[in-house]
Amino acid sequence: MVSKLEPYELPGKRLALLQQCFCQQADPESIAAVYTKRPKESELRTKITGELSMSGYATHHPAPVMEAVLRSVARTWDKFHEASVSPSDFVRTPNGASYEIVNIAGKGRGIIASRDIKAGETILEEAPVLVLPPESVAILIFLTLPREALEAILLLYNEHPGVKRLSAAQDIPVHRLVDLLQGILNTNAFGTHCVSCGNVGVLLLTGSLFNHSDNANVTRQWDDATEKMVFTSERDIKVGEELVLDYVPGMVGLERVERLRGYGILEI
Repeated sequence: MVSKLEPYELPGKRLALLQQCFCQQADPESIAAVYTKRPKESELRTKITGELSMSGYATHHPAPVMEAVLRSVARTWDKFHEASVSPSDFVRTPNGASYEIVNIAGKGRGIIASRDIKAGETILEEAPVLVLPPESVAILIFLTLPREALEAILLLYNEHPGVKRLSAAQDIPVHRLVDLLQGILNTNAFGTHCVSCGNVGVLLLTGSLFNHSDNANVTRQWDDATEKMVFTSERDIKVGEELVLDYVPGMVGLERVERLRGYGILEI
């Protein structure tokens, strides 16, 4: 059974935490500071480079990864801050789309076909809200994003709300926010391969609403030219049918089981 998705708002506690982080601003030079206005590219580059260096990643990976991260951050500022897009827009079905975002009994949010879809048809093309190195621990890169984007990310499902990587050591609002973002990243990020920089992780908004199935009817493929994830129908799909992905295509055995558990899929 499916039902229409109601207008979605950030739960009060998360919204209050976000407001606290942006009202009680830390030292602007601090690595844990948030940006209340769009920073210069040089500021972003310095912060992102510093984060990758502290995580040990920048010492053994080519510079194109940092450039891909920078481009994703710039696009997100363009969309959410400059264009004033509502944080909850990604859970609203666009006019004319071949899909519809709904509530699905027993699953929460999901996506169904709003009309018959032919095999090989493009269903969704989406630029990630953030690109990160694979298996990244440089989670403070999230703090380079505008507030509106962080609010949108906090609307995503979090299978790991108890993450306390930073707040266990220093329980301050920004650390609690980053720990929430870490749980959401662990639950929703897809790995992909870019020609320019190799393997990266990408965090999508609408694309994260596709549910998993071992019998997927939708596939995903990274487009290097547009730097978007493209979701395509794998076969003919009837109107009303749920659109589902295999979250870990190609993985088998224990590796597949553990990765699906990370997504919150425990019964497989």
